[in-house]
Amino acid sequence: MMTQPIFDPALARITREKTRELGVPVLVGVMPLLNSRNAEFLHNEVPGIVIPEGMRDRLRGKEGAEANAEGLAIARDLCDAVLEHFPASILITPLMRYDLTSASASMSGQRRPGNRVLRVKSGLPVRTFDG
Repeated sequence: MMTQPIFDPALARITREKTRELGVPVLVGVMPLLNSRNAEFLHNEVPGIVIPEGMRDRLRGKEGAEANAEGLAIARDLCDAVLEHFPASILITPLMRYDLTSASASMSGQRRPGNRVLRVKSGLPVRTFDG
């Protein structure tokens, strides 16, 4: 089972509680935010996506590389939250920005023991975790 991207760390715990008894693997989606405009669009226009105000505040007034760096930091924090409850997450590429997905894979989970990076056909790194 794969979820849409989450932007509230508490949803990782809630998703685990609600899917624990299903007996199927669950991949919780994490997507780097590009900038404030991207965050506001997702929050206001995409059904089911809620981006907390504090997270949107972190992106306000930032553009370009600075906004991308903040979006990556948010994605890293979300990956860490997901990995507290699941053995892996799925990184979702925002608007064909594969560079951000690659950077997210390189950053996420670095503080967790037992991680490893696998190469897939696309050549992009995919991080898996021994749970």
